[in-house]
Amino acid sequence: MIRSVALSAFSMLALTGCASIDYEPVATAATPTPSAPPPAPAPAPSVDPAIYENAPRAPLLSQLFACSPSNSNIGPISADRASLVYTPYIATPAGSLLRDPTEGACLSSGFGWRSRGESGSNHTGIDLANPNGGFVFAAADGMVEYEGWQGGYGIVVQIDHGRGVHTLYGHLADVNPTLRPGSFVAAGSAIARMGMTGNATGIHLHYEVTIGGLKVDPLNYGAPNVVEVNQSHDQPIDGPAQARPQTPVAAPLEISRKPDADAPNADAPNADASDANVVETPSSPITAPAPAPAQVTAPPARVLPAPPQPPATQPLQVTPDGDGWSPGRTG
Repeated sequence: MIRSVALSAFSMLALTGCASIDYEPVATAATPTPSAPPPAPAPAPSVDPAIYENAPRAPLLSQLFACSPSNSNIGPISADRASLVYTPYIATPAGSLLRDPTEGACLSSGFGWRSRGESGSNHTGIDLANPNGGFVFAAADGMVEYEGWQGGYGIVVQIDHGRGVHTLYGHLADVNPTLRPGSFVAAGSAIARMGMTGNATGIHLHYEVTIGGLKVDPLNYGAPNVVEVNQSHDQPIDGPAQARPQTPVAAPLEISRKPDADAPNADAPNADASDANVVETPSSPITAPAPAPAQVTAPPARVLPAPPQPPATQPLQVTPDGDGWSPGRTG
């Protein structure tokens, strides 16, 4: 009994002591969460220089086909998706540039505004796509301005062709390792390979042309004007009908008879037609014909005598010799 009372008293003292303890808060320094650093540009891959030393030169492509008829800003195309405004060269103050500086690609996007849903973007070049990649060539002679990473363009090469003409090649997979800013590049030489670096969803080349500080359309700049005809060949061409010239119809002739002075009954019913002179009187006055020009009598043509012919009883004898067939020889 005494033991249980003592334990109860000790427990109450312990609870009272815990309730009277005052804990002072300890200040803790807040550690800020570090933000993720911006992604560093991908380093240029190491490339064997022999790949570019043995690379072919740029082919001169006579046609450029659209990847799909639904691609944006591709301009007029034929039934087989060939561009109707494409020509191999762009005429510029610095000379001719290649419109398609690739080994072979299709036009996947043209120059200008591209709407994507509720938003859009201004496309300042043309996209030439090839899932197999391939070499990219210098559009003309020039000096390398820049080579390396450039934001959404990925790996790029910029070339100054002089007279205010510049070209840019974007989304490259790699670049010729011999190129440096200030390096000279010859027209048609291999400068890079097509890739999808930067903001790209497929392997293609983004190709820009700048003339006098203004980015121009590489496909349409300097191209001939083309009128797109949507009419099929089995339909007539719409247009104003052209009136055919009418042949003038001669006025009808009025025929009257003039009685002969020696025939008192020329108007009689039994009068012979030969006894009257027929006079043709036109309904409109006739202008007297102009006098015929003097005719010059040509001298009589000189008749040459006919060559003598062998008698009919003597046949023409023909024998072969070393030079061919000769008439008149018998041996």
